[in-house]
Amino acid sequence: MEYISSDRLPGKAKPFLDIERLPVPADLHIEKDAQSLRINYTLFKPIVWLALACGAFFVAGGLYLLSTGAPGVIYIASLLMGSLFLYSSLVGIFNQRTILVTREQLKVTYGPLPFEKNPRLETSKLVQLYTHQLAIPSRYRDISGFTLEAILSDGSLMPLLTDPSYEKVHFLEAHIESWLGIQDTFVPGEITRPS
Repeated sequence: MEYISSDRLPGKAKPFLDIERLPVPADLHIEKDAQSLRINYTLFKPIVWLALACGAFFVAGGLYLLSTGAPGVIYIASLLMGSLFLYSSLVGIFNQRTILVTREQLKVTYGPLPFEKNPRLETSKLVQLYTHQLAIPSRYRDISGFTLEAILSDGSLMPLLTDPSYEKVHFLEAHIESWLGIQDTFVPGEITRPS
């Protein structure tokens, strides 16, 4: 687990943000009452259909190679690659991210098909949420996303979720903090607008 250095601890309070005026990202479904806050959304992207087609192509090719007596390594590699594409496609089509916040815990799940970690933390240990930009340099173009991270009372950091949309991650941060009654403060390294 990563720990936050003392120079990155939350600082002074941010100006009041009226969360009721924040535009709700189109794919979010929000339910809230006095007991809980539940936010659901899907990560479906149209590119998933290409992955599904590639998966079917590799599986069909692997089965064809198997029937022709090709060396085992070739058809096994094709079947494995096809299976990977098919599983990723199914995850993209069927999975939903659910954020459930109660007075006792904050839980992020992604399912029904297993694909990524499902972080859970006790809200009594939550000090602050903040948005951190994740940048992965690439030879052709940088891949960027935004991570919602929790600062815990022992100084440790817990990544909760990553999404390509800054607006969505910022909206989630503001709504969760507001529902829990956490005063939003500046955290060094926190991104306020994407670069």
